[in-house]
Parts: sequence; C-alpha cells; structure tokens
Amino acid sequence: MWCLFQKCVSGTADNVQPRQHSIDGELGEIIHKLKTSVFVTLQINGEKYLFGRTLEENWSKPRGKEEEVLTGTTSEYYFNSREVPCGLATFKKHLADIYDIDIWYTCSNIDNFIRMKVNDRRDLLKSVSSCKSDYVIAENYPLVKKAFDEKKSIDEFKKEVSQSFTKAKNEYDSIPEQKNAQEKLREVVDEDALNKEKQETEQAIKNIDDILHQNANSDLFKNIQEEQNKVLQYQSYLQRRQDEIKKSFDKRRDSINNKI
Repeated sequence: MWCLFQKCVSGTADNVQPRQHSIDGELGEIIHKLKTSVFVTLQINGEKYLFGRTLEENWSKPRGKEEEVLTGTTSEYYFNSREVPCGLATFKKHLADIYDIDIWYTCSNIDNFIRMKVNDRRDLLKSVSSCKSDYVIAENYPLVKKAFDEKKSIDEFKKEVSQSFTKAKNEYDSIPEQKNAQEKLREVVDEDALNKEKQETEQAIKNIDDILHQNANSDLFKNIQEEQNKVLQYQSYLQRRQDEIKKSFDKRRDSINNKI
C-alpha cells in the first residue's frame, strides 16, 4: 500500500523503513542510511502496470558538529520502469487513470473503511454502488422506510432507536426488583390446614345427618331440632371462613396491583 498511496495499513508511512527486531518480534529502532524500495506489478483487464516508490534519507554534518544529522527524506517514483523515475504528478495520474485514488486506498483495507466517520462511510458506499438513494436502500428495511415516509432523517431515526433500546433495557433491568416486591407482599396461606378444617366440618355435618336418619323414628327424635341447630352453626361457620379467606385474598391482590 505504501508504494501506491504513501500510506501503510495503519494509515501512516511510519513503518515503511527497515527496523531492528527484538527477540520477541517487536519492532525496534529504524535502521538508518538504507534505501527503501518497493515495486508493485498490477494486472488489470489483462494489462500489466508496474509502479515503484523509493525512500532515501538525507544526512548532513552541520558546521562545528562531528556527527551527521538526519535532515529529511527524498522519494522517487516509477511507472512501467525500474530505472527511469517519473514525477509525483505523473505517478498519481497513472494511478487515477486506473481508479479514483481516495476510493482505491479506502477500499484496499477494511481498517481504512472502519476509521472513517459513519456518514463518510455511507457516502462512500453510495458512490461506488448503483443505489444512489437512501430511500431505495430502505425498501428492504420496513422500519427505516417508515421513518423516511414520516420525513425523519437517519440521525433522527437512530436517536429514536437508541431511546427505545434504553427504555427497554431499563424495563428489563427492573423486572427482578418488581418480582422481589411481589414476593414480599405475597400472603402465605396454609392450604393444607384449610383443607383439613373443611374436611372436619364436612365430616361433622355427615355425622349429624347420619344421626338424624338413624333416629328419625326413635325416642331421640325430640333432639332433632338441637342437632339441626348444630348443622346450621357448622354451615354458618364454614361460610364465614370462606368469606374471610376470599376477602383477605382480594385485599392483598389489590394492594399488590396498586404497588406495581
């Protein structure tokens, strides 16, 4: 990439010169006073193109100094020749004749594309595709198309989506708290005890009914009225307990709903 665009994958030209390597493979200091030369052969539509670029350091010894100092670098450019250089303008023209240099560089590595701003990425993709309208692209995305129909911009739609996501996340995060609150308000009812009480009451009523039938024609008939009163008392007690349980349950349920 540096040969064609004077930039490496990182987006700069800092790593093009030879460097010392440490034992663990990390790059060290630049090895100075070496000429860097890179040539690239491209084959496009059956035709071959040779591009080359060199980089050489400029050293000079200032007056009164014993050591040379680096004063800059010099580059040379080549097209279809390794011997005869050409000017930078000519070099770039030959590149541009093949394809737009900026788009070429950006599309040559995914990292270049990712480093761009979102709007610049969208504009670049539109420039190299047959779809020139956001509305055409949105045809496959109903929610985006709906936003466009409502005259909303991409940024406005993104803001709405972000707000909806935040709201949904907050509601999701609050579920454990609501569940814990309901657990604390839940009334513990001993169903086994209630069922046992019901069975005992029903058995007492049955016993009384049996007595009534057994003694309907006996001398104990005179006590029927008394036994019937007991039956009525048990029935009244059972109904009262059922009403109390239902009332308590309804009250607790209304309290939970109000707090939620």
